[in-house]
Amino acid sequence: MARLVRRPSAIYFEPLNKDVLSTSHRARAKSGTENERIWLAYAAHLDEAVPVTRVEMEILADLSKGRDIDIDSLYKRYEKPIIDRILEVKLLDVCLSGNRESKPPWEPLAHLFHIQSRWGDSNHCNTVFDTSKTVTISGDESAALLVHRGYTQAVLGSLELNDHKLSSFDELLSQRKTCWKFNPYEAISLSELSLVLKRSFGFTSTEKKPSDFKLGFRSDLSHGAQCYVVASRVVDLQSAIYFYCGLSHQLVLLREIPEEFIRILLAGQHNLEDAAVHLIMTTRFERLFCTCSSQPKALKLSYLEAGHLSQLIYLSAAELGLGVFVTVSFNDKSIEKVLNLDPLKEGVTAVLGVGAYSFA
Repeated sequence: MARLVRRPSAIYFEPLNKDVLSTSHRARAKSGTENERIWLAYAAHLDEAVPVTRVEMEILADLSKGRDIDIDSLYKRYEKPIIDRILEVKLLDVCLSGNRESKPPWEPLAHLFHIQSRWGDSNHCNTVFDTSKTVTISGDESAALLVHRGYTQAVLGSLELNDHKLSSFDELLSQRKTCWKFNPYEAISLSELSLVLKRSFGFTSTEKKPSDFKLGFRSDLSHGAQCYVVASRVVDLQSAIYFYCGLSHQLVLLREIPEEFIRILLAGQHNLEDAAVHLIMTTRFERLFCTCSSQPKALKLSYLEAGHLSQLIYLSAAELGLGVFVTVSFNDKSIEKVLNLDPLKEGVTAVLGVGAYSFA
């Protein structure tokens, strides 16, 4: 029986210059190192880039994308150790056979961006606040950033806008804020959780298709966002992980909360771990791509929807007197493993937490 493999539909190569220990007397006398060019290969089905040689790049370029290839035929055309090495790093992969890449049909650049932007077991403080990668600006430069496109009042003049009469909505907006410290002992009620979920992820209407499939519509954009509920402290609700069904307004029990899951989920943001409930917002890409044919734009649309839903949750929490936060610093791969998500079909867009404030 033939052993079939397939090359990814798109592979991107990045050149990098790397300092290596020099064997040249002249270079060693100066710095002890010399510069070496290496290449990294990126493919959407790989979690990380892999180093490749020029010979391996040429072989991959020779092979047709999207077609199954017999391994034995490759051994006849190229040197076996080189083919074995390409198979080892999965740039030729058995898993890609059978059109696995085409569901949903991703565009290569959007596909690659989504996969490569996921975290595995990162620490938020180490990853986001790496001072070697941040830009430092002076106080004067910071002040200059507040002036839109360098325009000043002296150049264009200004127009004072009338104050509006404050309403109850303004009062609610004044209470909307991010909570950085939660009470680790106080629970929220099931009715409070129900209200937050209904207002944000609940469907307000449905349309019945000929196939008897119900298509739901929310009051927001509704482009494929879904919610998984990690309930740690909710009155009259078992501590577990649930899926929220917006059509029926029900919580579907999935599994228990694994030990250390919330810590890993939040990538070391310890001050956010004590929220009573953590909401994992995901996007179903098949539904998203049905509403927007341009996938790079569709990904931006999913972020826009995440912003809309987050604001609904913030306002609902503010009305209930609860604290709330939203973050994009989370370990995608750990979440996918626990929730059994295929990252090519459903990806995590945001994580929120709701709970009682801590005034200690």
